[in-house]
Amino acid sequence: MKKILHIIARLSPGGTELKLLDLIKNTKGDFHHEILVISYSDIELLKLFEEEGVKILNLNISDISSLVSSFGFLYKSYKNSSFNLIVGWLYHGNFFSLLIKLIQKEKSKIIWNIRSSTKALKYSPFHRKIIIKFLKIFSKRISTIIYNSSNSKNEHCDIGIINANNIIIENGIDTNKFKHFNNARRDFCDAHNISPESFIIGISARNHPIKNYDLFLASLVKALEKNPKIICIICGADTKNLKKNFFDQFLSGKEKYEKRVFFLGYKRNMPFYYSVMDLLVLSSYSESSSNAIAESMSCECIAVSTDVGNSKKLINNENFIISDGTQESKITNLAKKIIDLSFIYKASISQIKKNNRKQIKSNYSNEQMLVSFKKIFNDLS
Repeated sequence: MKKILHIIARLSPGGTELKLLDLIKNTKGDFHHEILVISYSDIELLKLFEEEGVKILNLNISDISSLVSSFGFLYKSYKNSSFNLIVGWLYHGNFFSLLIKLIQKEKSKIIWNIRSSTKALKYSPFHRKIIIKFLKIFSKRISTIIYNSSNSKNEHCDIGIINANNIIIENGIDTNKFKHFNNARRDFCDAHNISPESFIIGISARNHPIKNYDLFLASLVKALEKNPKIICIICGADTKNLKKNFFDQFLSGKEKYEKRVFFLGYKRNMPFYYSVMDLLVLSSYSESSSNAIAESMSCECIAVSTDVGNSKKLINNENFIISDGTQESKITNLAKKIIDLSFIYKASISQIKKNNRKQIKSNYSNEQMLVSFKKIFNDLS
């Protein structure tokens, strides 16, 4: 069986990590997968990978000293290793793929996965910018680079990451997992004493500057003031920390709104929460291909997004795209879209929701993504 070593910065609950898990689940009969984790692994996610029979090595790098001390371990572990392919995931994984190939006696072919926008580099730490410089130097010497959107490919080519075999494999969605659950809305409303006639908007994003929560929350305040039926649920890592700042900064009457805005933190069961929502908002400054947009649409949710990455292509309706402009103009435009949708007759938005699921099933299925990855792995190994 062909052997593949995947290298990734960390195993934490994120879009790339979950895509890797899905890929391994569905191809473990075709390939022997191993994973090298550069920093740390979330315990629950680590168990999910181990349940698939994957051998995982954790370097646990946290600073310069642990980075230096890891070189000996890498040399000992991979000097005599033999893999058909080394697959790097994200910038750090791609950089470490070069180190492993340098160590090996029997050289492996290398594939890089780049799944971000260069606009995100504005918010990146210094060491990531150094890694980008190395990737520019060596990008022509590896077998292929896989991007998850044409936007990402074009942006990285523009900054000098060049390869003759660039391939685009857009994110696939498991539509059997991400589907509408009929009782989710009723159960959520009952649990939180909410009217089932409410218009429920939501966001699924970690608390990070690139996700532009300032845009989302400022727009939300305007919408709450215009329609008392609007309810909001906020899902994502570290988002509970936003709660105090939100009420302190935007809302003087906490009691008035605390039963209308729910800060839920990270949730594993996102199909349930997407099924609760009428509308999912992506407010990011930068994305390559948003899993939240595709997943929510697969669960029959309306999606509104800033004009980032391939969101316009995913949503396939420019009426649900917030045009570029100043932060203030985007706040105004997003608030207006939320308010307008909240007053639309339910039968009208119901049809939009059903069309969204059809869009994802037809064009962004998990099966299409897996077939493309398997073909590349087989062709290069």
